[in-house]
Amino acid sequence: MNRLSGCSLGSIFALALGTWVLCMGLNPVAEAAPIITLEQSVHFLESDGSDVMVEAGTYEVETLVGSRLRLNVEGGDTLFLDAHATTHSEEIEAPLAVTVSGEDPDVVHIVLLLQNGQALDAPGSISGTRSRGFSNLLASTAQIQVAVAQQAPVVRDHRGQPKVLPPPRPPVAPTPGTIAPIVRDHRPPAPSNASDFELAFSHAPIHYQDTDNTNAQADYITRFDYDGNMVATDNWENLKRYPLMGHAYYSVVESCTHWFIVYGFFHPRDWTDSAADQEHENDLEGLLSIVRKDGSRFGKLEGMVTVYHNDFYSFTPSGSPLGNGRETVDGRLTLQPYEGSLRPLTVQQAKGHGLKAFPYTSDFHGKPNEDGIIYYPARTAGQVPKNGNDRHVNYGLVDIFSNGGLWEGQLAEAKQSSSATKIYHKWGTFKGNKGGGCGNGITVTCSENAAHLPWAWDDHDDDRVVVNGIVLSRIPSGELALDPAHLASVYFNGLGSFSQQYLKNRYLSDLRNRGFRQGNLPNGWPSQLNLDQLSAKLIPTCG
Repeated sequence: MNRLSGCSLGSIFALALGTWVLCMGLNPVAEAAPIITLEQSVHFLESDGSDVMVEAGTYEVETLVGSRLRLNVEGGDTLFLDAHATTHSEEIEAPLAVTVSGEDPDVVHIVLLLQNGQALDAPGSISGTRSRGFSNLLASTAQIQVAVAQQAPVVRDHRGQPKVLPPPRPPVAPTPGTIAPIVRDHRPPAPSNASDFELAFSHAPIHYQDTDNTNAQADYITRFDYDGNMVATDNWENLKRYPLMGHAYYSVVESCTHWFIVYGFFHPRDWTDSAADQEHENDLEGLLSIVRKDGSRFGKLEGMVTVYHNDFYSFTPSGSPLGNGRETVDGRLTLQPYEGSLRPLTVQQAKGHGLKAFPYTSDFHGKPNEDGIIYYPARTAGQVPKNGNDRHVNYGLVDIFSNGGLWEGQLAEAKQSSSATKIYHKWGTFKGNKGGGCGNGITVTCSENAAHLPWAWDDHDDDRVVVNGIVLSRIPSGELALDPAHLASVYFNGLGSFSQQYLKNRYLSDLRNRGFRQGNLPNGWPSQLNLDQLSAKLIPTCG
């Protein structure tokens, strides 16, 4: 198996300021960190809100797990700054750090640009005076563009230490009596040429999978057809007969303002080693990422909703405009740069596999004395963990809409009786039986047909209302995949410009093209979802 050597990302840990920090080198010889130069002292903030004075000088800029920047200076203290995830439109081949001056002459930003159009922005104040909302200030795309254009070239001495050449001569002052133009970016988001795979890869999480050494293989993530067939009722039995290569499923739905990316992590077993418990064949839990189309190629992550058994939980990154809607935001996303992108960290339980943002469930945080696997997204096929305590395993991405895949299988079996199907018991529900040792029939029961797909994921008590004595939910079963914009509008406030019409939604367009409508529904279709009303949300262009 091809594995990273040296100081592999996620394989070595150091304790800094009470926080576990991941070693950022991907190769035995790390690339030189980008640098910035401050001409005068600037006040920044730490994540706890305390003031950090950064003296004039030259600093290497690095990232930490979470939205923080680390400034290093030879012979000086290491400084940690609170930062916010943002995006940029520059073409760069390696991380680049710049200082950005805003329209307010008191404000200075340190911005670290990553290759995939994402960035971390730490705003600072020269005077140390901060107005209300200061901590959420972000440099605009146009301001970053100007800063990159004015960036002084970096030269390093024979020891590899940075030496900064004088900055380029400033532009000629405007003629007296005229006003120099202020650079602002009022352009609407430009269409992105990114493919669904590129979007999904760019935002794919670094995934912490807790394992239990009683049966660690049952906690490996893999694809439904890991055993070479699209049959749901032999996955329990085949667990130890085939290699469990790391994979995750994804789908991309596009509105006029956002991309909605579903990720699903499949396990052949939902299992237990406890008495008086329940288990079942097949298990698929996951999440919805809400990504704003902000003009950059891959957009900006604004929020996430995760599936934790029969409950949904919501999370936002630092600096997100999203706040509590009809549901309360449950926590803040931890972000980590990897393969040119700022990626959220997610975590799943062992055995039952409930999923939340890291570190809001399980006792696996990646420390050396803990059992678990850290999966990293890959552009190619995944890897098989060497055991249940592996710190760097690649997982590949499988399009839910791929030919012969899970969605095509659902459409093909949507009108068949359960006795004739191989994959689905009914709409959005895997078949699953009691064969192969699922349950012991005494203290541990085996639940048949218990695992759900994204188009049937459901929160058992989301925003329930009573209408004419009937309890209804404003978020019907399956809406997380089928109508994610509506789900986001219920979960969050602060959405700003937000469309609930879809330029691309394969779930809805494929159903329509197969002749499904409100008068001809798939077997087991959720009663609260009107398919004709959903199909009406498909539009050819944005107005």
